[in-house]
Amino acid sequence: MNLFPPQGVYLQGNNHQIVWSFSTPIYRARLPVLSEKAAGISEITKVSEAAPLFELRVPKIPLELLEITCGAFRWVLETGQRQLEAAMYLCYQSGNWRCKMPCQEISTCNVSPEPISALDHVGMVIHSHGLMPAFFSSTDDNGEDDGFIFGVVGDLKNRIPQFKFRVGDRGYFLPVRFEDLWEYERRLVLC
Repeated sequence: MNLFPPQGVYLQGNNHQIVWSFSTPIYRARLPVLSEKAAGISEITKVSEAAPLFELRVPKIPLELLEITCGAFRWVLETGQRQLEAAMYLCYQSGNWRCKMPCQEISTCNVSPEPISALDHVGMVIHSHGLMPAFFSSTDDNGEDDGFIFGVVGDLKNRIPQFKFRVGDRGYFLPVRFEDLWEYERRLVLC
């Protein structure tokens, strides 16, 4: 999906952990490499520490865009005859985040959005699981390996849906915490 896959290096720390270290205009990351995938790697740079890492290089995403995204996903569910998946792109350009709902083919178990163009400035690809829980499926694992932040939203019947986020490149993945992506005020709610 990515027209310009991130360039990076394999790093191995003193703890023998190998990570794929790379940077995009949106974030930088070190993704853990599973030992069974490490066997075929020929060039590995030795460093003192090679720990998994995620760091945004741009401002966090306004929480309103996640609310808009969930609203769009609920609209798809309401207009369909059954549970449907859908996708949104969150794009970053000129200091601002925005949502884009791409043209897409949707079904009960898959969504195929239009290809991403470099002109879209996509930072996150997020899709819904409709009424199912939020999780990354094997279909997601096979299609989410090209340097984006990925998200899945599930359990849309509830007022507060479920969310999962990760970065992925070359078949390596790293979970990303909600608070590392989204700009929002933490409020104390008294019971």
